[in-house]
Amino acid sequence: MEARVICLQVQEEKGAAIKRVQRLYCQAQHGVQNDVHSGPGKRQVCLRFTETSQAMPPDGLCAKKFQENIRIAGMSEHLLLPGTVLQAGGSIMRLTQRGKRCYTGCAAAQRGEICALSRETAFAEVLESGWIAQGDPVRRIGDSDEI
Repeated sequence: MEARVICLQVQEEKGAAIKRVQRLYCQAQHGVQNDVHSGPGKRQVCLRFTETSQAMPPDGLCAKKFQENIRIAGMSEHLLLPGTVLQAGGSIMRLTQRGKRCYTGCAAAQRGEICALSRETAFAEVLESGWIAQGDPVRRIGDSDEI
């Protein structure tokens, strides 16, 4: 199965509802255009790797507080380490961080379960600008030292 973008989201203002979009623009060294979390640094784009098109379990606090920019299905998150370079649509990005600490008060964490944030999320910096559309293929094109 080829990895594909299954969901794209942008939050234009802090506290505003996140909007699903059909396509978004990733700007080199900045992140997702018109997203409140974009800017220079190592966490320009938030990714979520999942084998289904489902959102996070609704009972966790994480599902209410956290939303990714790009959700990808069909790519094994176990092989994606910091330094991995991906091409999604017309954009190229490098993974800079795997996982995110669960929010205090998350029901899943309180039950002793491993939160989806720690295993399915990653952050990336944009190396080459480009448009990404829902349904676009995603492929691993190397590691930092190969690009």
